[in-house]
Amino acid sequence: VEWYNQENLLGSPTTEIGIIDNPLKVGWSGKDIGWKIAKFPLDDVQKDAVQNGTGVVRFRIAFGSNADNPANATFDGFAVDTVLITERDRLTLVEHFTNTQSITNAASEKELNEILGPDDSQKTLIIRYLTSFPISDPNITILRNIADNSARALYYNIASLTRTLIDGGNPFQKNPQDFTAATGYWDEFKAAQTQRILSQPSIRISTLLLNPANGQSALRLQFDLSQNLSALPVPNPFLVQICLIERQLPAPFEDFRNIAREFIPSLSGATRLTWDDLNAGFPINLTWEPPQDITPNDFKIVVFIQDEVTKEIYQAQEANIPFLVDAPGGRENQADVGSTNPALSEFDFTVYPNPSNSDCNIWFSTAQEKAQEWILRDSYGKVIATGEAPAETQLMKLRVSDFASGLYTLQIGKVMKKIVVE
Repeated sequence: VEWYNQENLLGSPTTEIGIIDNPLKVGWSGKDIGWKIAKFPLDDVQKDAVQNGTGVVRFRIAFGSNADNPANATFDGFAVDTVLITERDRLTLVEHFTNTQSITNAASEKELNEILGPDDSQKTLIIRYLTSFPISDPNITILRNIADNSARALYYNIASLTRTLIDGGNPFQKNPQDFTAATGYWDEFKAAQTQRILSQPSIRISTLLLNPANGQSALRLQFDLSQNLSALPVPNPFLVQICLIERQLPAPFEDFRNIAREFIPSLSGATRLTWDDLNAGFPINLTWEPPQDITPNDFKIVVFIQDEVTKEIYQAQEANIPFLVDAPGGRENQADVGSTNPALSEFDFTVYPNPSNSDCNIWFSTAQEKAQEWILRDSYGKVIATGEAPAETQLMKLRVSDFASGLYTLQIGKVMKKIVVE
């Protein structure tokens, strides 16, 4: 951040006095008014010091000057006010939208895994979302996360792959900061990632604790949120999001790691807060009963804080689940998962007219024996309205005239459809 701004400098800083190799002759040059806050990651410097066995790092500043400056000109020179070497406390969150059935995406997964390998685990977290485009992905059904994955893609207006975002896209040049499959895809990603990890997080997440509850049938989450007074305050309300992550898909999809399983308690967030709510710190305590067993060390929890307006993610944190959560029914009862239940796999509905500015007709493919819950979400994934689709009928009316114009998602059971309100 604000690092060397020119190369091929005539003054050749450092190369003439033999301190370090500087073949590109890079450095700071030019005229400027005011102070700059420059930041540089020291990860590689630390590794080299350890590998060389010295454990000692010396920092120097070299000054170079060229002879063609005007003889009567006076320059103020170069000044350094403060030098700080601190521990980095931001964890960036990479959200990656992919599909296990695409050969192109499979190659991208390998590259992303190399970039975000074990050495990067202390500064970047990742959540992969499986999408139903460009081709149906059977792993979505297996993981029981059709609704959450689809809603998250809709939240970012993602309709094609591959798409990768860093901390919700802000504060980078693009909004969101997505990396299309163009030349330099991963080079651009690494540059943006390096810049982001050097920024101070406005909110801190601390003491993330996971414990079994209710006789091992539930999961208890505890963590604290606080203001980082050395960073800028958060101007908008923000959501506390909690996501259950499966570490890796089974073969032959083992390159697909950190898969979103379910948002806890829902995609609308665990709670909605403002900056002032964190004045004295804010504890979060949540007990959640999963729909399926959680086997030890196969799952983890990712917590992140996201701006409700800009979508910027201010901080993230993760914790491993090292114990068994034995949910009632667990993996032994798969009757309600995807196509294993004919009644669910055959259920579908149609929305018309769509777009609409008054009433929408919801026509069901088959009349259901039991009432079905319906959920309407806006483009941010926030729940706008809920209700029940009555049993023993194939037609339901949904009044949309009370909602603002925009794109919405209607979910009934495990089926989701887009609705445009004019």
